[in-house]
Amino acid sequence: MSPSASPSVPETCTKDADCGDVSEYFCSAGDTCNAYSGPEESCGGYTAPEYEKRCEAGLVCDYSDNDPNIADLPGKC
Repeated sequence: MSPSASPSVPETCTKDADCGDVSEYFCSAGDTCNAYSGPEESCGGYTAPEYEKRCEAGLVCDYSDNDPNIADLPGKC
């Protein structure tokens, strides 16, 4: 099971709708259902596809607090 999926969410997917509630989960590039990140939670950054993090609707991933000399750091929603 993917790191952020609950027992009622399928382990694999090919599109967001496969993950059930599309307001809570998305299908990652690694074909796993992942929960969206909420306010102040981690998002973006370089990681394996199955660990991809995206912000929930209405939030954006902010990278402004990151050290500009270190590429691929995650941001915060």
